[in-house]
Amino acid sequence: MPYISISDLVTAYSEQALIDLTDHDDPPTGAVVDAVALGAIERACAEVDSYLGQRYTVPLAGDVPVAVADAALTIAWYRLHPDAADDKALRLRYEDAVRWLRDVAAGRAALPGVSSNAAAPAVGLAQVAAGPARVFGRRGGR
Repeated sequence: MPYISISDLVTAYSEQALIDLTDHDDPPTGAVVDAVALGAIERACAEVDSYLGQRYTVPLAGDVPVAVADAALTIAWYRLHPDAADDKALRLRYEDAVRWLRDVAAGRAALPGVSSNAAAPAVGLAQVAAGPARVFGRRGGR
């Protein structure tokens, strides 16, 4: 289940901007091309899941946290731009979203209301290994 929809992209960025990025027909249709927009949404949600899946069961069930939807919107918008790497502001927003996702994956940020599936790290456990008997003692001597 995607975390965002085409209407979320329209609300966040405008219908005309989305038309400009998706309508590659010749002649242009003058409408949002759903297949192009949905492709960007699918790639963005897969990228979000690749990070969240390290700590949470994905896809997230129930209400999607606003921060997750925002990250997915930012990533989808970035993916829709053919020369996004050349647009510094767009690239920085994308990098910020990915940085936040990495923080969530590392446990430095959390998703309120979503149960983590990350196992608690084993702390204080020692491993005992047996080896051959000592040939030389610790004291100088013989």
